[in-house]
Amino acid sequence: MKQLKKIISIVITAVMLCSVTFMSVSVTEAATIDTSMIPSEAVEFRGNYYLVVDAPNMMWKEAKAACEEMGGHLATVTTKAEQEFLAGYIGRHTGTYFLGGYKFTDTNWEWVTGEPWGYTNWRYDQPDDKGGSQSFLRLAYSSQYNWYYNWDDIQSFGDNGVPTHYICEWDIDTPVSIAEHNGHYYSVINLGLNWTDASDYCKRLGGHLATVTDSKEQEFVEKLATDRDRYWLGGTDVRIIGQWNWVTGEAWSYTNWIEGYLDTSRLNYLFYSSEDKGWNAGSNYVSSYGSSSSYETTGFICEWDSAAQLANVNLRGDANGDGKISIKDATWIQQYQAGLRKLESKGLKAADADCDGVITVKDATKVQKYLAYIIFTF
Repeated sequence: MKQLKKIISIVITAVMLCSVTFMSVSVTEAATIDTSMIPSEAVEFRGNYYLVVDAPNMMWKEAKAACEEMGGHLATVTTKAEQEFLAGYIGRHTGTYFLGGYKFTDTNWEWVTGEPWGYTNWRYDQPDDKGGSQSFLRLAYSSQYNWYYNWDDIQSFGDNGVPTHYICEWDIDTPVSIAEHNGHYYSVINLGLNWTDASDYCKRLGGHLATVTDSKEQEFVEKLATDRDRYWLGGTDVRIIGQWNWVTGEAWSYTNWIEGYLDTSRLNYLFYSSEDKGWNAGSNYVSSYGSSSSYETTGFICEWDSAAQLANVNLRGDANGDGKISIKDATWIQQYQAGLRKLESKGLKAADADCDGVITVKDATKVQKYLAYIIFTF
C-alpha cells in the first residue's frame, strides 16, 4: 500500500454508508452531472438544486424514474439544514411529497443515492408500516391534520384521493469515497443501474467498471462489496458470445465463475455475487429484492488505474481541494470548525468525512485515522 495511499475520500452519486472501514466501503453516490439538464426553475441550496413537481396520480417508482430522466434523483434529506430548506421551499402548501427514501429490507431504510441513512424527521407516530406494505418515503404538510413537514412511510401509489407531488434533486460535485489496492482505486456504488448505465457512470468519474484480474484483487473486492446481492464488473461478451473481455482491454485470464454459472446468448454482462463470492453472467437489467418494496439489489464497482485519473473527482476528506488527502485537510477542518477559515461548497461537502451533515472535530479525526492506517476508507 502506498505511503500516503495518495487518495482518500462521499457522490453519486448517495449513496452512502459514509462511515466506512476496509470491510465495507460506502459512497455518497452521484457522478458529475450535466448542469444543462437542471430545469431553470430549480432552486439552489448549498450547491445542490431542487424542484417540486406536481404529479397527483404518479407512483413513487414513476416519480423516481422521472427525476432520473431529468438527470437528477428523488430528493434525499440527510441533514436538518436540508430539511428546513425544503420546508421553506414548499411553504405552507397542503400536500404530500415523495422523497428518495425506501425500505430495502423489512426494517432498513435507505436513500436512492446510497447516502448514509442517519438524519430523520419522522412524525411522532411514524413509520408505522400500515398494512405491512408501506416501503416508501414522503414528506407531508397539513395544518388541518397536524402534519408539519414530517416524514411518513407510504405505499408506492400514495394515499387514495390525496394529491401527491415529488421533489427532484441534482447533486453537484458530490464527494466519493475511495479504497486503494495495489496502486488502483475503487469505489463501491450502491445505485440500482443496469450494466450500461453503471459503465457510463464510472466513465463520467474518469474511471471504468472494475476489472478483476487476479485472486488478490478478487479477495479485495469481496471485502468491499457486501451491501448488495450483485455488483456489476467490467466484463462482457456482448460482441462475440462466449468470448469474454474486460472493458479496459486487459487480458482475460483469471476467472472466478461460480459453479453452474449461466452462459447463454442473453446473459452478456459480468457481475459479482456477494452471496456466492463468485462471478455470474446477467442480462442488462436491475435485479429486485423480494420484499414488499421490490427495490433494486444491484450495485457496481468503479475502478481508477492511477491517482492521476482521480484528478477531477471530489474526494471525501479532501477539504482543501488539492486532489489528495494529507494532514493539511485535518488542519483545514479544525480551522473551519473553530471559525478561522471558510470552505467553498466543494470543500464543505468533502470535509464532512463522517457524513453526519455537520463539520466537527470528528471529521478531522477521521482524516487522521485514515492517514494512520486505522481505517482504509471513509
